[in-house]
Amino acid sequence: MREYVIPFDTAHIPKKYADVVIIGSGIAGLYTALRLPSHMDILLVSKGSYKETNSYLAQGGIATSFGEGTHEQFYKDTMICGKGESDTRAVWAMIHGASENIGALEALGVPFDKDEKGQFLFGKEGAHRVSRIIRSGDHTGKSIMDVLYHRVKEKDNIHILDNVFAIDLLTQNQQCMGVLIMNKGKVSAIYARATVLNTGGIGNLYAHTTNAKGIQGDGIAMVLRAKGQVKNMSYTQFHPTVYYNPHHRQKQSFLISEAVRGEGALLYNEKGERFMENVHPMKELAPRDIVSKAIMEQLRKQKKPYVDLDITHLQEEQLKERFPTIFSFLKGYGINMATDYIPVAPNMHYFMGGIKVNIDGQTSIHHLYACGECACTGVHGKNRLASNSLLEAIVFGNRIAKGIHTWWDKEPIAFKDIRCTAFHSNHAIMESQETISYWMEHYFSLNRSMEHVEHLQKQINGLNRSNKNKLTVEDIEKMNAVLVIQAMIKDDMQKRESLEGMTYGTTAKS
Repeated sequence: MREYVIPFDTAHIPKKYADVVIIGSGIAGLYTALRLPSHMDILLVSKGSYKETNSYLAQGGIATSFGEGTHEQFYKDTMICGKGESDTRAVWAMIHGASENIGALEALGVPFDKDEKGQFLFGKEGAHRVSRIIRSGDHTGKSIMDVLYHRVKEKDNIHILDNVFAIDLLTQNQQCMGVLIMNKGKVSAIYARATVLNTGGIGNLYAHTTNAKGIQGDGIAMVLRAKGQVKNMSYTQFHPTVYYNPHHRQKQSFLISEAVRGEGALLYNEKGERFMENVHPMKELAPRDIVSKAIMEQLRKQKKPYVDLDITHLQEEQLKERFPTIFSFLKGYGINMATDYIPVAPNMHYFMGGIKVNIDGQTSIHHLYACGECACTGVHGKNRLASNSLLEAIVFGNRIAKGIHTWWDKEPIAFKDIRCTAFHSNHAIMESQETISYWMEHYFSLNRSMEHVEHLQKQINGLNRSNKNKLTVEDIEKMNAVLVIQAMIKDDMQKRESLEGMTYGTTAKS
């Protein structure tokens, strides 16, 4: 039997009705909403602002199928980076869907960088053998999101509910009927014929992350409680070049885009030695997992808790034009990219696992879809290829919209009141979120061992819980975090014999 986190009866709480409810306002959520037919009534529920998403923070760009090289080379790069575990059908679906959906972004008004002839400027990033990344400055995510959000606001059939917390999916007989939400402490229900989860990854389960605040696996936890299927829950990616402030480490860490290394930046250890030359033929542009592992090995040997990223071969004006966001950020910390090295270290960045979906974004629960980082399409395998995440989001968001349309007139749905029969309102977790994220950073990080995972499992199983009559959003977030962590531990233990590609042996100093 499935469980809910709070007791409720939809017969006695406020209700809204929609054709489609989309949970999350990242690129996957906004784009899916725009691709659905205009006659559908769409509710877009967001935990925060669209600016408080990982999509908004994305710097590098979108991988394309029409840059240098062939479709087959793009496929091969994705498969190699994914350690052979990427799903063949999903990868081909992404590649073949690139042109249509990037064209749709352009038509909506996204300002991609082009040359004087109006042709796309293509960049190169880690593990791409050719230049196939299109961009909008060094703030591609922001450029796309600003356009999508304003297009959504123009639509009469799309209604946005910001600062609303999704508590649980409403299900009957493994069919999703909508979502239970909390708004300013009050609980209500949204009934919908189709529900789409776009709730992002799990970054804030860790003490330090490149993820936006609040991204911590809430949608995945809702699916777990609804007895839906998840996949590859131990597959985490740590970005190798995240700004390391030796004076004050913040939870939300600033990413130094892969595109910086694509423009020729080099990595040095504290002895001034280039160490990537002896690690991989692609050197600094090796896949992320390999670069992160190499950096962690250097940190293990040296005193400094960071390595240096050097792009001083470019002039200041070039850097200001190509990387305005990064240049400005670093300038605020007294670092001039044109003359100074940038201190960097790996940080939790991306989640390859998540809610198991098919090639059309359908989950194991009928009429429930998932897209973006919360979903596991199988595209990324064990290790994501740089700039494939935004492409995956728009291609599969579009496939979800098309999929919903195919059954819309054939499958009427009768909404019935739902009453909770099992809940955990008296099981509030007493440990702080900071304590739990500290455990994850030290025991389920880039260099984890079986002993680390077993220790984390012991800590999680021994959490203090207390009776509480009314749960807050923060209480539910902690319950979600623990549920997701338990699924990650379980998956890790089942995959111990094959961890090469995402995570390794021992935690480095932090």
